[in-house]
Amino acid sequence: MQFCSQCGKEIADGALFCSACGQAVAGQTPPPTAYRPVQPTNPPVFSQPVYPPQSLLQQLSLKIKTNAILWIIIACLQFVIGLFNLIVGIALNQE
Repeated sequence: MQFCSQCGKEIADGALFCSACGQAVAGQTPPPTAYRPVQPTNPPVFSQPVYPPQSLLQQLSLKIKTNAILWIIIACLQFVIGLFNLIVGIALNQE
């Protein structure tokens, strides 16, 4: 038995290439039309942008701002609904 000079794996007798890495076996010349496996390439790695971690104070500040905006929107909706009810109530009482 022979061993591959590149990866060290065992090579079967009469093999032209290492079955593990595709390296040509030393001392044997492959025929000109012999198949040589292509080494796989690693796919590109896409990573997310890395942002610095926020402090606890910044996280709470963002939550408070978000909550404040929500409460302002709710208050405005209540005001508009109340105003609508007032106008409708006045209109119905005048009939």
